[in-house]
Amino acid sequence: MTEAPAPQSPADLTVPEGACGTRAALHAGLAEFLDDLDAHWHPENDGPFPQFAPA
Repeated sequence: MTEAPAPQSPADLTVPEGACGTRAALHAGLAEFLDDLDAHWHPENDGPFPQFAPA
């Protein structure tokens, strides 16, 4: 069995037609997590280490 690639953005988290409520809740939670991660990822990587920014 081949595995699907990991979602890279909330747009990749479409709930399959006919999915149960648990699966829909899982997708909603993962989308929220990815949004939060993206919101915190860039400021933490871009701000504290200006010496490593591309010239």
